[in-house]
Amino acid sequence: MVPEIPNEIDAVQAQVLHDVAALSRQLAEASVDPENEWFRNLLLGILNCSLTDYASVQSGVYQRAWGKRNLMELRVITRYVLASQENAIEFKHHFVNDAWKFYDGLSKRDCPELR
Repeated sequence: MVPEIPNEIDAVQAQVLHDVAALSRQLAEASVDPENEWFRNLLLGILNCSLTDYASVQSGVYQRAWGKRNLMELRVITRYVLASQENAIEFKHHFVNDAWKFYDGLSKRDCPELR
């Protein structure tokens, strides 16, 4: 009897998700020197975003498209920051700058709930 491939794929996907979640918990609990804590937090953020985006891929059509786009972007970011320390530092600086611009833009809007 030939095993059903979708069941095998589902089992492998479930195992990968379990392993990523376990790695995320391990990374969160790992002690690192203060100088490298930002890098650990960056990797932790990538893992957690991957889990969240994968879950959104499993939901409705809109979330599926958005989640897939986010997962592709996370793949590019991950490859970039793991390629070299310089890349990771450059990404950190751009991320902080982008976050500041985003917050600054929101704070200039008339959104009382953000005040």
